[in-house]
Amino acid sequence: MRSAGRRIVAVIDEAINLIVLTVVLALFLFGAYILWDSGQIAKEADAVRYAQYKPTESEHLTFSQLCERNPDVFGWLTVDDTKIDYPVVQGADNFEYINLSAEREFSLSGSIFLDFRNSREMTDRVSIFYGHHMERDNMFGCFDAFADEDFFAAHQTGSLFYNGQNHALRIFAFLRADGYDQTVYAPETSDAESGAYLRGLLELAEQKSDALPEEGERIVLLSTCASSETNGRMILAAAVSARPEPAAADTAAQAARRHSLWGIPYAVWIALVLLVLLLTIYWRHRKSNAKKESSR
Repeated sequence: MRSAGRRIVAVIDEAINLIVLTVVLALFLFGAYILWDSGQIAKEADAVRYAQYKPTESEHLTFSQLCERNPDVFGWLTVDDTKIDYPVVQGADNFEYINLSAEREFSLSGSIFLDFRNSREMTDRVSIFYGHHMERDNMFGCFDAFADEDFFAAHQTGSLFYNGQNHALRIFAFLRADGYDQTVYAPETSDAESGAYLRGLLELAEQKSDALPEEGERIVLLSTCASSETNGRMILAAAVSARPEPAAADTAAQAARRHSLWGIPYAVWIALVLLVLLLTIYWRHRKSNAKKESSR
């Protein structure tokens, strides 16, 4: 009877161990999936994805190939010393590229796109680009940092490539506004209204510099959502040089942060190692219990 009782207890103990291990493994696998899914979204938004297409001083061919693949691609936006280094598109409206990549593939990170009311020739007095506020500073995810005076002062340059030429950007203001504020989101601003428009931007600015638009230069707004308010927006205002300059060398691939090994995210590798460790502990525990039972 005692032997039968011990066997029953051993079976119950083994069953409980198996159930606990199954629950733990399920939680680990679920957590790994969440991390993997988050990593996939971040990977889609990472500028390194587009590094192969970036136009450089010596090579525009690959950029032309991207334009052939998607005629809505017309330029390239870079903000120096940030992860903003992406092709820019323009859709039929301001919704088309919210969940479409520059390669016209479904992507939760979407694309950086020009307001559909603006000209791709960048001839408007005010041109507006929109981008998602992504994690890991992807797309326009670094905008929060521009609220800091020191960060803003150290990140006031960039470039906008269009019509086959590179044009310097000078960021002169960081501001917050309501997404429905038509005094800010005014791509149809005329030359006569530009002075009053600029003064309005500067009145809203949390950070600003003296590098204001000069005669003949246009204003570019880079806009993204502010997580603290439903309709809140964070905006970088920049002057785009009317004089073209050589395209910068493509350093995106060198500067990109790697989040994977052999194409598999680090989070998945960690989960697999933990899974193997747990299985090893479990089988060693079973082996130990089996020896104890056989010695009785």
